[in-house]
Amino acid sequence: MKAALAEDRGGALEAWTAWKQRDSLERTDHDSGRLFPLLCRNLLRLGIDDPGLPILKSAYRHQWVSNQQRLERAGDALRTLAAAGIETMVLKGAALTEGYYGDVGVRPMQDVDVLVPGERAQDAADALARGGWSASLDVPLDVLLPIVNGTLYADEAGGRVDLHWHALWSPADEGDFWTHAEPLVVGRAQTRAQCPADQLLQVCVHGIWSDGHRLRWIPDAMVVLARRPGLDWDRLVERARARALTLPLLQALAYLEQTFGAAIPASAMAALRGSDHGSWERIGHAAWNARQTKLRTAALLWEHYRRHRALPPGPSRCGSPLAYLRRHASLRAALRSLADPG
Repeated sequence: MKAALAEDRGGALEAWTAWKQRDSLERTDHDSGRLFPLLCRNLLRLGIDDPGLPILKSAYRHQWVSNQQRLERAGDALRTLAAAGIETMVLKGAALTEGYYGDVGVRPMQDVDVLVPGERAQDAADALARGGWSASLDVPLDVLLPIVNGTLYADEAGGRVDLHWHALWSPADEGDFWTHAEPLVVGRAQTRAQCPADQLLQVCVHGIWSDGHRLRWIPDAMVVLARRPGLDWDRLVERARARALTLPLLQALAYLEQTFGAAIPASAMAALRGSDHGSWERIGHAAWNARQTKLRTAALLWEHYRRHRALPPGPSRCGSPLAYLRRHASLRAALRSLADPG
């Protein structure tokens, strides 16, 4: 990670040499392998020659081709949604690749995340279906809306679009993200992306409150900070407070500052530390940082339900706790069926 992110030749070479003493390109773990394309670009940029460069270049070329195909297919989905009069905003990988990294080959993507207004989620699903996209889960969308933040669609050409009605696991009224969104072109289609402050909030919270790839958020956050040094820190703090996300944001920024020397304004850190975190945010944050247990699962289910219940009236607002649990049972059954169709 440090070799892939270092701005100076000496720092990158020192980190890369230290890593090679403990690991190897041929036998490393999956998360490290996902950094190979970014590492390749940085070593070449800094003029660092290495016997492992052919492996790194191969990883970069593979990622470049895969991402080009994903973005092209996503562009088709975005045009389909636009033709149906549905606003879109790309999240995470596509937004960062096109708006920040400036290189299609360096940022791994499994799919393209597309946010639509919550009240248009069913319209968006219907439009994608008419356009040849199929839902990966055999669960009615009205069952999914109050319990998850998105669901995957795929087409016969290999495209994969994750249709979102909430930007994060922690649901909220998304109006604040929409009003400050910036225009972006993805796959030759017009769409939008979060403003820099919202992008950093998205990256940090998704990275800290997630059981998925826990390393990917770090270069994402660092590239946002590097490319948009004048981002609105007041807005970042205010949005984190409004969404009760001050603790995961604080943890992420503190780590970036301490480990990678990220330039985080002291005023922003002080404001986050001085925020009223709230007991439920503390419980949810502790659960995300705890090991996997039944108690942790129960705490996260309740925190998720509590946030859904607090939403304005709409299709993704929850009913009773019992109805919420029943919907979750339907989702788990569909996931088991998908994993073991026989």
